[in-house]
Amino acid sequence: REMNRVGMIVDCTHTGHRSTMDIVEGSADPVMFSHSNAWSLVPHDRNIKDDQIDACAARGGLIGINGVGHFLSPDMVASPEAMFRHIDYMVARVGWRHVCIGIDHVYYGRQMAARRAANPDTFPKGYPAGAAAASYLGPEDLRAVTRLMVGHGYPDEAVLGILGQNFLDLAQRVWKPVATA
Repeated sequence: REMNRVGMIVDCTHTGHRSTMDIVEGSADPVMFSHSNAWSLVPHDRNIKDDQIDACAARGGLIGINGVGHFLSPDMVASPEAMFRHIDYMVARVGWRHVCIGIDHVYYGRQMAARRAANPDTFPKGYPAGAAAASYLGPEDLRAVTRLMVGHGYPDEAVLGILGQNFLDLAQRVWKPVATA
């Protein structure tokens, strides 16, 4: 309630299934999963299930597809095609107005690998070992993702929405003006 009152977007990424469902139900404003992918495509503990996707969208929320290989693809390889599969799955399920890009880790694979190795109990099963196993999409890969959306017949409005306008629209609905003293 306090986050709603002050105009914060409530982010359900990195929360458990029950918590996300409680948050979506309890929030007066739409919520988002800022960087989460479809469990139905890659059954990794960090990906979200269809009921979470449906609940978020039903309340006007947004799901950001991340570019992390071990959440995008069973072979743990990040590719524009793998990201597009998650985008397309979400669009088919809840509509393009509820989908955006939430690319997540970009240029620090070695640091994340070292962090995972030093803290094995912090990360759930399904995380790759070693820097070579980590695969991430970077901003430069979004051109290829855009071409895939266009090539699959996504209208310009949907492409622009997924690439950022949907997030801006959510922010306008949720953010509150800050009172000045």
